[in-house]
Amino acid sequence: MCLVHLFLAVDKGALCLVLSAFDTLPEDQFIDFIPYLQVIIDKEGFLFIVWFIFALMIGGIIQTIGLLKEKVIQKWQGAFIILGLLLLINPDIELISSIGSLMMCIANIPWGIRELKK
Repeated sequence: MCLVHLFLAVDKGALCLVLSAFDTLPEDQFIDFIPYLQVIIDKEGFLFIVWFIFALMIGGIIQTIGLLKEKVIQKWQGAFIILGLLLLINPDIELISSIGSLMMCIANIPWGIRELKK
């Protein structure tokens, strides 16, 4: 479970960082990329699957509630994980996704370290 949260947080964070790299392109080069980016924005081909990402977040929230009930994680960790997952359910606003990913990492890292020590 911890690895799932960590990988999800890292994936969303990496996506945000990659997209922010386009800000460094000169205007003329960026304009050349627009047709390729439009395919991603329109979610053509099998990219329609991305619309179901909310189901992954809902599953993570349900698992986190279970971990809280079983007292595997502390309340602050559960709150950070749930809030982080809720922030990841956004229409590709990189700043919000980055904050959600950071919150999930903050909550999961102490838990992961504790599990590795066992």
